[in-house]
Amino acid sequence: MPETIALPTRRGLLSALAGAGLVDFASPILRAQGVKGDRVLVCLYDFEGNDSNNVVLPLDAGRYSAYSSARGTLAIEEASFLSARTTSGAEIGFHPSMPEMRDFFSMRRLAVVANVGNPIARSAGSFLDGDLKYLPGAFAAPEWAAAFTSSGKVSAQEITTPGRGIVRLGFSAKADSNSAARRLFTQFPETSAGAKLQKVAAALAQSPNESQFFFVPMRSFATGANQLESHSNAMRDLSQAMAAFFNATAELGISRNVTTYTDGVFNRTMAPTQRGRATPAWGGHQLVMGDSVVGAEIYGTFPDFRLGGPSDAGQTGIWIPGITKAQYHTALARWAGVSDWQIRQSFPSSQPELKFLA
Repeated sequence: MPETIALPTRRGLLSALAGAGLVDFASPILRAQGVKGDRVLVCLYDFEGNDSNNVVLPLDAGRYSAYSSARGTLAIEEASFLSARTTSGAEIGFHPSMPEMRDFFSMRRLAVVANVGNPIARSAGSFLDGDLKYLPGAFAAPEWAAAFTSSGKVSAQEITTPGRGIVRLGFSAKADSNSAARRLFTQFPETSAGAKLQKVAAALAQSPNESQFFFVPMRSFATGANQLESHSNAMRDLSQAMAAFFNATAELGISRNVTTYTDGVFNRTMAPTQRGRATPAWGGHQLVMGDSVVGAEIYGTFPDFRLGGPSDAGQTGIWIPGITKAQYHTALARWAGVSDWQIRQSFPSSQPELKFLA
């Protein structure tokens, strides 16, 4: 029998979210305007649904037992998680394959934004991220990143592609081929993620003092057969590549001006199917890295891990987002220098802004 995807069925969910100010039906409105300065955003975007339930986990107050009960065969042993503490002393655990990200968190160069998602999910298709604009040539970029272009549009004429599907938005990006690049000595892992972020680092070495946006597609997070093993390998590659990229920005002397963050189409269910797989779901956890990050903190709250509980839109751990994509993106865009006007047009929301960047 084919696997089925559990859909949100809880009555009153949308009306409750609307009442809390979490539902936003407006689409972005873009105008020609530019981002001035020298700040850079690097988006590591997952197109296959990262199982973030195993990326980072609260370990205080007996939360592991609730996690283990809900995760079933996809649970990682408590002793295997890499322990870290927030500035307030709460204990969390990072995936065993991500020691670099645990260390960056402890050094206050990494923050976790918990339970982020789109505010409307009435069917499997609406788990998907509606903020992306697709371009000819199988490219994509967030609609709001148009602020980094001279025309205020995300179009095939306004992008350059440093390689491997990467989209680069910036005023003078097309002229970079004529400029001399500084040689980088940072070693990157010989993986797909490492190769992509090495390309971004090389592009930054050509024009390190410009506002730019890089959209880096990540397609290695699929959770099919042997999910625990395949996900472990993917998280190892991601953690090592992100650490190397940060080291490259430090070598260039721009680590305070570059913020790297994860994003994606959807999370995965907490409970596995009978075949031991997690299926597309709603809210998930994201990582934000850089020297401007107010790190060693959890922004938002982890869901209640009880299946069918108050955080579950179904019965399999489809977490109702506590933080919207609009809140998440607003904090990133404001730090990068996107204007208040553009932010109001792209992210109309009554929710408080997140303060994970300084």
